[in-house]
Amino acid sequence: MSIYDRIRGSSDYDVLFLSEIGLRTTLNSICPVLNDKGDIIYTNYRGKMIHHGEIFNMARYFGKNAPFMTYVYQTNPSADQSIQSFRQQFKADDNDLCLYVNQDNSYHVFEGKEVKGHDSIGCTLFCGEKNIERIFWCGSILSTADPVVEKEYTPTIVQVAAGILSGLSAILEPGNTYKGWIEPTDLDTRYILEKSVPLLGKFLFMEIPVSEFKGPIEYKEIV
Repeated sequence: MSIYDRIRGSSDYDVLFLSEIGLRTTLNSICPVLNDKGDIIYTNYRGKMIHHGEIFNMARYFGKNAPFMTYVYQTNPSADQSIQSFRQQFKADDNDLCLYVNQDNSYHVFEGKEVKGHDSIGCTLFCGEKNIERIFWCGSILSTADPVVEKEYTPTIVQVAAGILSGLSAILEPGNTYKGWIEPTDLDTRYILEKSVPLLGKFLFMEIPVSEFKGPIEYKEIV
């Protein structure tokens, strides 16, 4: 059986989505990071694909011309170690991973050390009909040195929380409270950015030269 499932939309296009969980699905990707001098450079990597619903909205808006959008996470080795310990301790399988975030006694791997560095969180857009013709990246590069990041947390926690809190703020605005189910694409982009960008460090929408994308990369699965 293929790892891909196919559904037919209302127009003449297909949407592919993965039947495997993200931790079992890896893809090549590219994103901007900061070097030691604080300059933006590009890094190629292979990481875990996290499913998001935006791919369906992209298909609705652009049909067969929709770009391939990915959220590919190169997880911290400490996170991989923590998940592996959870599997072994509780004899857990993939269906039990939802319990990982609800542990009463979480498995800690930092051993009291302060986490330092920066996280690049965003989406990569691969555009082109048959070949990759252009690559775009939109997201946030946030450092542990930024005042909005407490030393007990990683920047990713702030980056995710910024979007969630901005969305909650939007639905609590007068006139939105009783709208019911609202998709992220139904929200006012300018409103969300106004609320979230101050928490996101370097917020970028940029084009990555296609020549920077290296394609296949050797990768060793940890989990």
